[in-house]
Amino acid sequence: MIQVQHRYTKLGILHVFNNLHIRLGWLDILSSLNQ
Repeated sequence: MIQVQHRYTKLGILHVFNNLHIRLGWLDILSSLNQ
C-alpha cells in the first residue's frame, strides 16, 4: 500500500514539474516575441 502511494506521489511530482516546465517555456517564447 505504502509503495503504491509513494509511486503515485512520484508521478504527481513529475507531472507538476512537467507543467511548470511547459509554462516557463511558454513564458520564454512570449517574452522573446515581445522584445
